[in-house]
Amino acid sequence: MIAPQSNAEQCADGALSSASDESVASDGCEDVSGSVTINKNKEDATAAFNDYYKHQAISDDAAALFAKRLPIAVRVNNSSPCAALCTAALTMRPAPVAGTYFVDAASELLAAFQEVGALARQELVSCVPPALLAAQPGDVVADLCAAPGMKALQLLDAVGGDGLVVASEVDRKRLAVLVRRARRSSSKGAFLALCADARRFPGMRRRTGWKQKYDRVLCDVPCSGDGTGRKKRSVIRTWDVRHGLGLHALQLAILNRGLELLGYGGRLVYSTCSLNPVECEAVVSAALARHAGLVSLVAAPAWARDLSTPGLASWSVPSAAYGTKREIFARFEDVSNPKKARVAATMFPPADGGPLSLARRFLPSEACDSGGFFVAIFERSAERRPPAAPRATVPLPPEAPPAPLDKEGDWRCACGTNNFARRGRCFSCKRRRPRIVTGPAPRPPPLLARFGGDTSILDAFCDAYGLSAATGFPVESAFLLKRPKRSLLVIASAALADLAISETWAAAADVGCALCEITGDDASRWPLFDEGLNVLARCATRRRVALSPDRLLALLDGAASTEFGGDGNYVVTSTLSVGSATGRVAVGASVADGVVSLSSSARLCEAVRCVVVGLG
Repeated sequence: MIAPQSNAEQCADGALSSASDESVASDGCEDVSGSVTINKNKEDATAAFNDYYKHQAISDDAAALFAKRLPIAVRVNNSSPCAALCTAALTMRPAPVAGTYFVDAASELLAAFQEVGALARQELVSCVPPALLAAQPGDVVADLCAAPGMKALQLLDAVGGDGLVVASEVDRKRLAVLVRRARRSSSKGAFLALCADARRFPGMRRRTGWKQKYDRVLCDVPCSGDGTGRKKRSVIRTWDVRHGLGLHALQLAILNRGLELLGYGGRLVYSTCSLNPVECEAVVSAALARHAGLVSLVAAPAWARDLSTPGLASWSVPSAAYGTKREIFARFEDVSNPKKARVAATMFPPADGGPLSLARRFLPSEACDSGGFFVAIFERSAERRPPAAPRATVPLPPEAPPAPLDKEGDWRCACGTNNFARRGRCFSCKRRRPRIVTGPAPRPPPLLARFGGDTSILDAFCDAYGLSAATGFPVESAFLLKRPKRSLLVIASAALADLAISETWAAAADVGCALCEITGDDASRWPLFDEGLNVLARCATRRRVALSPDRLLALLDGAASTEFGGDGNYVVTSTLSVGSATGRVAVGASVADGVVSLSSSARLCEAVRCVVVGLG
């Protein structure tokens, strides 16, 4: 299900250049220039950057860590029908993180495979937090700062068809990018996107009444992003210490909310693409102190330790004027009262050092050819708290019987005062008149409806495309999504169907994976959705045509071209007929300096009503 989130200062795993453009780099941390006050001084801040990190025992010359250009890393989606073609067509070499590869150079073919969901361009260290989360099939996972969604899609692949990923994002435009990528994904897991502030991630209840707790929680929080210097060189030149100081409270609030959502025996991963200990170890230390006895840090697996260094046990905290005065504090007691407005006690290391060495710092090196990153793994105890001892009760003297009401319609307040029927507030305590509930509160109408005795719609659809459980089609997960003006045939997992969703989300929610719009009894007239094509391409036995890249180009040779946007962008269309069925194949194209490129929005299938076009 896809429903509304909210966090304007987000540090997710991709850089979004515009709200409507999805062809952006989705492999690192977001540019935070729109979320925090950037350094507007004319002088280069590289010297201040190096001087600050000398105090943090990271490197003698921190800027030298980012001198080498960042390689192109991708993650292959093995559930996509084009995965095999992707690995055969591109020259890739394995990366240190499982499931990731390095690509020698960007190409039009790489952009086309990314568009159809066969792979995701994602920085190497950006793949580490979901890998450390170790989500299992069937888990319910929360991603508190999800957009633009590369980590969320990685988790969606891990939970499988019985799992559920709930992704939260504060910015609606970034959320739209996340939703589009989720729809294009061929993963079988259920997906719920919320437009909500991660600090106030909404609580949910199951139909049984129990609060929803999560098996896995990912907190890839907003940060200053100074670990992304290899990808964006301007980060170091415009570095300002106020970025980390200003985001510390936000990061701690998100982490605390994530720990509150974590179920017994669950795991949470906190990550940033920053090297600043105020945003890393300090946040982890403060959260451990607040949730003492409930959660603990655990060691990373061996492959992650080989790529990283231990977390810092001690560090110094700069003042807000560090860029000019180079003032730095070792203890909170050394901070003067006026400066305590920007420097908090939670920014300083604990007295005993704590277990912060279990956290991991990923720095650019030969072993980890990527950017800077910080990761900490929390685990909650599998045992519940022992029940609190009952409080001793003091017997109260017997109360006098309440005075009788003067007449019918009058009401009695909780304080014992009798009030006239026309009054909305009590005479004495000014409390509002209580509402009279005559029966149980009405339940919101269900978003999904299972097929009951009448399965004619589902049977006609399966017969038209040759679908059955034997071919891999999840017949048991088919639902009707009833809306005021139209109904949709969707596929939703059991975890999503059992989750009770409030009525306020229902109006803007898209449930599961939409296959088609029900407009009549004839399946040939049912328009398929783009996300439904990924499902049908794997299990349809009728109305399906497999095209190789050579056949696709031959089909488009001499096809019609339609210009849109007025910037040299075209949609190349061709008609494909199979028996009496006819479908339309569309590929985006662009013209620059007289050269035609088939790299922009290369959807191999678009709005095909009755023909599923696969790539084989």
